[in-house]
Amino acid sequence: PSCDGQVLVFHDLLGIENQLKPKFVKRYAELSDAMIEAISQYRREVKDGTFPDLEHSYGPGEEGSRRAGGDDD
Repeated sequence: PSCDGQVLVFHDLLGIENQLKPKFVKRYAELSDAMIEAISQYRREVKDGTFPDLEHSYGPGEEGSRRAGGDDD
């Protein structure tokens, strides 16, 4: 009511920012904690050397493998 227009940022809609909760936003998810946990797990695995592993890496000559800045085209 009494509003000619509104901008709804998807971060609010998905609960990515958990400190600011505008009254006009209906939250359809609370993703902030899940995102923080996923990024923390990624950081742990990179630091302890469990990621990347062979399953998530390309070997030389393997399809999809490309040297950064190379002339493979």
